[in-house]
Amino acid sequence: MSNLPHWCPRCRKAEIGPCCSCIRATDRQRGTAAARGYDGTWQQFRRIFLNTNPICRDCEADGASRLASQVHHIHKLADGGARLDPENCMGLCHRHHSIRTAKGE
Repeated sequence: MSNLPHWCPRCRKAEIGPCCSCIRATDRQRGTAAARGYDGTWQQFRRIFLNTNPICRDCEADGASRLASQVHHIHKLADGGARLDPENCMGLCHRHHSIRTAKGE
């Protein structure tokens, strides 16, 4: 991250780094992790899934073998995808999960 000032897209103030008041407001709107479905049941499912699917699927497709650290839902939960169905999940490294999420997958 650069030390140069940038404009916060939410409040339009010049900031160095994230605008703390805007981050807090966004976090309040998102709700807690448990409220978004990432409760104890999810944490247990995630652990088991990553133990049985330890390699990032996208890295593997590229011929690499980076460890998966994220569980990505193939069909979004908002679109009716099953939260705890291994068939609706894939293990991804942080980089590939960020790429897919940014694309809206």
